[in-house]
Amino acid sequence: MNRIVESRGWQYCLDTYEASLQKARSLTPQEIDGYFDNVIWPTLKKYRVSSTPSKALSDDEVEDRKPRIRRRWLKFAEPERCRLHVGSKGGTGYPEVSVRLGNDKANSSKKLPLHQMPARKQEMEEQGQLSNWKDGDKVASHLCNQKLCLVCGVKEPRAKNLARGYCTCFRIVNTKLVWVCTHEPKCRDLGVNAFWEDD
Repeated sequence: MNRIVESRGWQYCLDTYEASLQKARSLTPQEIDGYFDNVIWPTLKKYRVSSTPSKALSDDEVEDRKPRIRRRWLKFAEPERCRLHVGSKGGTGYPEVSVRLGNDKANSSKKLPLHQMPARKQEMEEQGQLSNWKDGDKVASHLCNQKLCLVCGVKEPRAKNLARGYCTCFRIVNTKLVWVCTHEPKCRDLGVNAFWEDD
């Protein structure tokens, strides 16, 4: 474990994070609608399941239920919660801030990705110090699958983060949208490899 010194340390991280949140933008209603129509809805329709043949819906019947399913998806996914970073990004593609870890000024400069801050704040509250995630197996998972989101990152083992990439998250089962994610906390978007097919 490495303590962050106060010189360009934890308070600097908090101030930078809060400033970034002030400038961050929410997803617009048009962006949310477009994402549902172009990504979520086609996937839900293609991979819908029925418990029995008698409960299988035709394409037209599924389309008729689209408004209701969309409302339920909005309740589960909560895309309006996201706050997307506006500004420059680091070499990783994530917004980050330079901080000093430990007391060795020559070797203590680190880049702290801002999307980790919700989990890092919890870590500071519980432990009074920050761990060096690069030396372990911890990462920040985006529950919303938005790389630049500053509020939806959670600390968890790398293996769990990778497993989220295959999470189907939502399915239409019979006539209803079901939140099928088994992770805790639950994913709020399809994993990048969900419904992956081997051609």
